Amino acid sequence: MVGDTSSRAYAKGLLESGGSHELLNEIRKVDHECHAAGVTPIYTLGHLASLSGVSYGQLRKLMLEADKQYTEHKMAKKSGGFRTLHVPSAPLKIVQKFILQNCVPKGPSSPLSFAYTSKRGILDAAEKHVGSRSIIMLDFADFFGSVDSQSVYRLFVSYGYPELLAFEMSALCTFGPNIKLTPGAMVGRPYSPTGRRFLAQGSPSSGALANHVLLDFDKSIRMLEREGYAVTRYADDLTISTADSLSRRQCQMLIRRVTIMSQHHGMTINPRKTKVLLNKSSFRVLGLSVTDTGVGLSRPYKRNFESDVFGISRFGLSAQASFRNYTVEIEFIAHLWGHVAFAAGIDRTWAKRMREALLQLNVPEISVVNVFNASGGVSG
Repeated sequence: MVGDTSSRAYAKGLLESGGSHELLNEIRKVDHECHAAGVTPIYTLGHLASLSGVSYGQLRKLMLEADKQYTEHKMAKKSGGFRTLHVPSAPLKIVQKFILQNCVPKGPSSPLSFAYTSKRGILDAAEKHVGSRSIIMLDFADFFGSVDSQSVYRLFVSYGYPELLAFEMSALCTFGPNIKLTPGAMVGRPYSPTGRRFLAQGSPSSGALANHVLLDFDKSIRMLEREGYAVTRYADDLTISTADSLSRRQCQMLIRRVTIMSQHHGMTINPRKTKVLLNKSSFRVLGLSVTDTGVGLSRPYKRNFESDVFGISRFGLSAQASFRNYTVEIEFIAHLWGHVAFAAGIDRTWAKRMREALLQLNVPEISVVNVFNASGGVSG
């Protein structure tokens, strides 16, 4: 988080350039509320430009020409179809990362949220369901698209940011129709939205912002914990379980309750992805194998990775990368080492064996970020 010195220096400059006592009071109010929320005080778009290193003119351009700031990518899903990503331009990504690191509170948004936050991940989420017998898995449809710019704006206002800046930051963090500049407008909100904007899947700030917008939903669904259920949410994946043996009718009633709560908070359950598992002593949560005694890597996960190792040994690295639909070989290499890094935290012995196998096959070892901290679970 950016230190307070730069904020105080910026405020001092505003006052020395002719700012009023009313402005000073507003600055003090922003300081107090932002500090209470655990975020960096920022007063204007110009101040954001000064702190982020992106010029004021560039920030305005990023807001007003959003259609030029995102590149669409389609990724094939294992279940069929495609996942559409909207990847921000380099300068927009810089601003979004700055906002993520300085303008969103650190740590989990709620006790049941495990994605897009440091020191928590799918292993922690899966461990909450160890020993369960009845499991309900739900999925939010169009997770990021369900969080609109108005919700993000209200979030920033709740942290203490001035309304105009909150609007500008919400515009910088969302995707959709361009925002128009209102001619001659000098005060208030000199912008006119032209349509619905929403969080972009592919933006570095979207995951954390979605989590914080859904804080009220998380609070409401935590009431199930008081009824003896284990509840976790990993981005759009909601898992509810209990050690009790539920009937299918009880599960359907519970699903209806959760569906209504979700709709109340602007989210929609995708019924095609709903799964109900009854009287199970072992099952998979977010791709991990969960039993009475703990959490481990599933057999399909291991087989899938081991088939890549075999394919490399038999046909070569480039051929296996192409077989897995990677057009850039280094991305496949990063994929492999990302899995090894992840697996080491769950099954160290197996991960060590896979690491040695890759090195023996002369697969270049590279340092990678844990690709599963917020990726939606383990595939395979």
